[in-house]
Amino acid sequence: MSSEIKKRKYQEPEEPTEENFDVKTLILPFSLLPGKKEEFIYTGGEKIPFRERHPVYQELFLGEFTINIER
Repeated sequence: MSSEIKKRKYQEPEEPTEENFDVKTLILPFSLLPGKKEEFIYTGGEKIPFRERHPVYQELFLGEFTINIER
């Protein structure tokens, strides 16, 4: 690879064509849409003590261990 700068020839925009445009084939990625971007994926960075977790979580978590201990 060389470090020289290559000059490119300017190309005029193409004229619109008379062909029908099928909107059904258009794809717009959500990343290009304006608005606030929110992340809902839990990364595991929070450190929550077990006693402060939701009671349903505590019950389910402890239930998993009691099933294995009673066997």
